[in-house]
Amino acid sequence: MNEAVMSGVATDSATDIAIVGMAAHLPGAESIAAYWTNLVEGVEAIRHYSRDALIEAGEAPHLVDRPDYVPAAAPLDGFAAFDAEFFGLSPKEAAIMDP
Repeated sequence: MNEAVMSGVATDSATDIAIVGMAAHLPGAESIAAYWTNLVEGVEAIRHYSRDALIEAGEAPHLVDRPDYVPAAAPLDGFAAFDAEFFGLSPKEAAIMDP
């Protein structure tokens, strides 16, 4: 800690910043604390899907069978709670987005 802070003397600098809060909703972590835990524990947030699971979820078989198709994703839990209207999106646009 610098001396000015420890002595209670205020400093005035055009480059000073203050981080007063952080929030995140990330794949596999709904908070900064959960994200940090995942990093420390080496948790893999990417999910890998079988061909059958992808087709059952509505993916077209001809796409799944392409050699450049990657059957993995890092989905966000709670996507149904996304406020599409707030961001000017229709429900259909929100449903097909890739966050």
